[in-house]
Amino acid sequence: MNGQQRLNAKIWFVFAAASSLAACKTAESPAVSSAGDAALPAATIGGGLENTRWNLIEIQSSDKAIGAKRPAQPTQYTMMLGADGKVAMKLDCNRGMGGWKAEATGSAHGKITFTPLATTRALCPQGSLDTQIARNMENVRSYTIGGNRLLLSTAVEGDNYVWEKNIE
Repeated sequence: MNGQQRLNAKIWFVFAAASSLAACKTAESPAVSSAGDAALPAATIGGGLENTRWNLIEIQSSDKAIGAKRPAQPTQYTMMLGADGKVAMKLDCNRGMGGWKAEATGSAHGKITFTPLATTRALCPQGSLDTQIARNMENVRSYTIGGNRLLLSTAVEGDNYVWEKNIE
């Protein structure tokens, strides 16, 4: 096996392990697998979002011509914000792992950032939002909490991702 083949095998193993662990986590044990160097130090996370799970209910585009996109099944798009600074996401037929940190700037809002997500690359059905979400998470810059809703706003395109708290 040459160097490139060994590297590809290691990458495949990490993605397979991350996908398996993300699929097996429970409410009592919010296991989040390691995303390598992508995780941020635990001391930098906050904003009261630690150990919360969310389902995507809507993507609000800043372009009025596009409007809002709603997943047919919000449970196909989930996000777990771990207290260890790691984020685990279910993105339709794919999984994503990365790091996150937040800083509250008010009682229900603050700054939040995500590292680029490492994702699996399964071919999801047409109309899937997996690629858009994975690509845009690193552009998220702020959050607002209202009731059981979390609004993540991007800096680049001005889109808003509306998540609903998963109470399972």
